[in-house]
Amino acid sequence: MKLKWQRIVGLTGLRLTGIVLQTGILMLVGRVAGPAGVGSLQLFLAWTCSIGELTAAGLPTHAMRQMVSAQKSRASAVQYFTQAASRLSLIWLLIMVVAFVGYWQGYIESALELGMTAIAAFCFALYRVASESLKAVGKVDMSVFVESALPPLIAGMLIIAGYIQWGEVSPMIIIASFTAGFLVTAAVLVMSLLRLLGGASNRRAAAPILTWREHSPYWVTALVSIGFLNFPFLVLPNFAPLTEIGAFAFAFKLLNLSTTILLMLSAIYGPGFARCAAAGDKAGARKLLVQTQQLSMLLYVPLVALLISSYQWIHPLFGEGFGQGFSILLVLAAGQLVSAMTGLSGQLLNMSGAGANEMNIQLASLLLALSLTPISGNQYGALGIAVVYSLTMALKSIGSLWMARRLLRSETIPESNLMPN
Repeated sequence: MKLKWQRIVGLTGLRLTGIVLQTGILMLVGRVAGPAGVGSLQLFLAWTCSIGELTAAGLPTHAMRQMVSAQKSRASAVQYFTQAASRLSLIWLLIMVVAFVGYWQGYIESALELGMTAIAAFCFALYRVASESLKAVGKVDMSVFVESALPPLIAGMLIIAGYIQWGEVSPMIIIASFTAGFLVTAAVLVMSLLRLLGGASNRRAAAPILTWREHSPYWVTALVSIGFLNFPFLVLPNFAPLTEIGAFAFAFKLLNLSTTILLMLSAIYGPGFARCAAAGDKAGARKLLVQTQQLSMLLYVPLVALLISSYQWIHPLFGEGFGQGFSILLVLAAGQLVSAMTGLSGQLLNMSGAGANEMNIQLASLLLALSLTPISGNQYGALGIAVVYSLTMALKSIGSLWMARRLLRSETIPESNLMPN
């Protein structure tokens, strides 16, 4: 238990380093470009991550499960990653064909922005697969630090350099800086994984068969999940000006703490859930789930309480125009509190082969959010979208916890739920 606490404290420190860097980049963009600049950045990130998950095809989640068993044969692990990278590259090319047809038809205005989004999305997909693979083979600390800290660090350095050079920073420079951050992050994680597994020397070994049937359920789940996560920023341009989107993004980023905590815990507990599923160990899985609930609350509540109580002193540090984000902060905090209370219920379902249940819960939540959006958005703007998002997030978290407990109450974990060999 002492060792696990040491890992948790260590990973929390790494994640907090990432949060500090992300907060610093938010402050930098707010200072040099105002709420409109923050809004432009958040819209770019929302589309990058959404297209990136579409490109990744559910392979990050599948990679974590597969690598837990494949790591005994490094040759098989390298072959698996090579196949996964090839598959997501093909999907990305197909998406880009559709995107450039859209540009040719006039649905997309900026070729430069499209190009940078395309590069960033591919890098995001690739480094997600590499990062989850590294976590599965024991390199949790390194992968957590790189994926959370390196993109904002690279972007921040380039934005500062641009400001020194030209005396101002346009939204396009901000987007280009983050594109470079995604590119460097992908290169570091992929090279680290291949170096750990033996690289090219292992590529001639017999490869495990990677079938669409194995990872496509995770694909649908990931798309629904990222769609739900980025839902506010995909619909906000229809209901609010860019400055109001920036204020929403500011509150959203401050409360990204909850998501960051759950991601940090998933790096530790995800492989544990997978091993419990492989062994049919319900008691072990139940114990891990309770631990994630307790730790989420222990880490989330004090820090969010500090954010709320000190918001009046925090927002001026990021520039003018962010004061209106306080009401949005309160609404979002309520939904994320429920999410923290339920722990890694969704991760348990995914790692236990019940990903279809998690997907259905997320899909139902997304459809509910979309149905409520027109009324709330037209009537209350960004605050209305915040209420819809917070409410559906809470309902989704409760649904995942209920389904996870139902799975753990069953007599056995069905054979179809076991981790593939």
